[in-house]
Amino acid sequence: MAVSKAKTTKAKTVQTNRVETASKAVADAAVKAQDQYFSVLEQGQEAVLERFTALVENVNKVEMPAVPGMDKMTEMTDKVTDRIAPNFEMPVVSEDAFDGIFDFGAKLIENQRTFTRKMLAASAKA
Repeated sequence: MAVSKAKTTKAKTVQTNRVETASKAVADAAVKAQDQYFSVLEQGQEAVLERFTALVENVNKVEMPAVPGMDKMTEMTDKVTDRIAPNFEMPVVSEDAFDGIFDFGAKLIENQRTFTRKMLAASAKA
């Protein structure tokens, strides 16, 4: 009976080691995939930012010719805008507001991470 129990314990240890090794391999692959994804994402963002910056610089260099009647069009647009939304000014998003939006997102993700860890811990007890 003692030999059988030892074999069972050894078999469980071997199985646990295999599961842990497989889990680590999956986790390592996930981290590698995430790193590759973020690297490609960052490269894409940099490329878009470079092109956008070049576009803005080029647009700022363009000298717009005078368009006949444009001054009247501008006056008319201003009158309509004043009737619809008097004293309207485009809002400027401050860095604090911008950071606040992303801080909220980070808190939300951290909350989900904590909840998921609790769920995994609860399921491990089953």
